[in-house]
Amino acid sequence: MKRLLIVLLFLFSVLAGAIWWLVEERDEVELGGGRLQVHCAAGFRRPMTMIARQYEEEFAVRVDLQFGGSGALASQLEIAGGDLFLPADASYLEAIRKRGAVLESLKVARLTAGVVVARGNPKGITSLGDLGRAGLRISLAEKSASIGKHTWAVLDEVGLLGEITPNVVVTKPTVNNVVEDIAIGAADAAIVWDAVVRDYSGVEWIAVPEFTQRAKRADLGVLATSDDVERARHFARYVVDSNRGRKVFDEMGFARPERD
Repeated sequence: MKRLLIVLLFLFSVLAGAIWWLVEERDEVELGGGRLQVHCAAGFRRPMTMIARQYEEEFAVRVDLQFGGSGALASQLEIAGGDLFLPADASYLEAIRKRGAVLESLKVARLTAGVVVARGNPKGITSLGDLGRAGLRISLAEKSASIGKHTWAVLDEVGLLGEITPNVVVTKPTVNNVVEDIAIGAADAAIVWDAVVRDYSGVEWIAVPEFTQRAKRADLGVLATSDDVERARHFARYVVDSNRGRKVFDEMGFARPERD
């Protein structure tokens, strides 16, 4: 019995020491102010804005979010620098990783493109090929945006580019701008990421196999230009933590990357 008590006391002291170390580490790395610059694809505006505000409240760190098309943001990184980069397609991170610009990356979400139309689908669109019907007004993202790059590539791959492009009346720099065209009636149909549609009333999303079979993964990268790499890594892990950032993504309809 006495030996058991000694063992228990020893284990308790080890546990107490571990807890003390974690608290000290939290104070050093997670508290005490600071500022982060995050370059983020426009399609993640709603979840990342909420996650950033929660992080600011919890750790007293300012998180500045710059939203835009993934390609445009990637082009700006060499000049603008920053701490983290979240494009809507992991290929953008891989491209700058080859230049030594990415220290590490974490999986964030799985994105699937599809057709968005006005609620009730007044034009009766049921397939990707329907976008080639005469008289339809199509809005697509520019190729500088990840959704645009993906859209134009898939349309070409499946042999529909020549049929659909005559109906393209406008191209926009971000996926949000494209959905807005449908929401205000400026176009009859568009191609966008699935989860982004949830931010807009008056529209609905139609899954089409040409895109559901070609889902993309979004990764969050910690940049080599960061002035506070430990802080940037801490925020990146906060974003993917199942009880913090990942919970926000779940609530807003972003699929988990583990399903890839």
